[in-house]
Amino acid sequence: MGHCRTPYNESIGFRVTVVACALLVGCAGGPPSLPSVGEVQARFVTALGGRAAIMRPHSVTMRGTYEIYGPHGKRVRVATVLYLANFKRLDIQSVPGRGRYLSGYDGKIGWAIAPGEKPTILAGSQAVSLRRDADLYYWAHIPQYFRKIKVVGVESFAGHRCYHLRGTTLWGNENNQYYDVAGGLLAGYRFHQWVSDAPEKPETRQVFERYRSFGGLAFPTRETDFTDNRLVGVGRLDSVTYDDVNPRIFVPPATVLKRS
Repeated sequence: MGHCRTPYNESIGFRVTVVACALLVGCAGGPPSLPSVGEVQARFVTALGGRAAIMRPHSVTMRGTYEIYGPHGKRVRVATVLYLANFKRLDIQSVPGRGRYLSGYDGKIGWAIAPGEKPTILAGSQAVSLRRDADLYYWAHIPQYFRKIKVVGVESFAGHRCYHLRGTTLWGNENNQYYDVAGGLLAGYRFHQWVSDAPEKPETRQVFERYRSFGGLAFPTRETDFTDNRLVGVGRLDSVTYDDVNPRIFVPPATVLKRS
């Protein structure tokens, strides 16, 4: 739900239109202006279906698949189910021949369990980023997760002309976001994954496409992931349902509670 508290209104929409026109044709005697972060985020919220649609659900269930691209042409298709409530999350990935990989957040504890292994309790930047990922209403207030964020220019990203927003998260990670100039939707991210509270050298790029409305709220139904321009995975979203999650599903397994 992913992954802008500023509400959209007609005056903002008018200003964005003026900015877009100035960006395309330029202003006499000077460079084109850029919109503010608030204006870009407001257009994004509107493109998704509006703030009311984002804030309406009490829980969400998302089902789909994720195809992992390995070396030598190997591929593995994983069935995925994601359950979300506000600051609660359970992610189940079923891998053929290996079993289920689980990760969750119950509002306090972030954890992960691989088949046949002891649970991992997440801490540091991994824990705070997981809390963000468990924010059911994240799309409505993205800037709250940044120490600083600004619009740095207009660039091509995944075939779209996009506003490029660069920011530093509350836990110190640089994140680059790209919003389509024409339609306002989020086209993707560029960032470095963090391991043991330090950024990895390879760059991760995520591309979001094929937005579709589920009950009045739009989600990207295709996510393509790259590491240093190497294709590593393609996710597909098949269904989204609302207010159908039993709260007990977010209670961590006993093995997690013993280690926490």
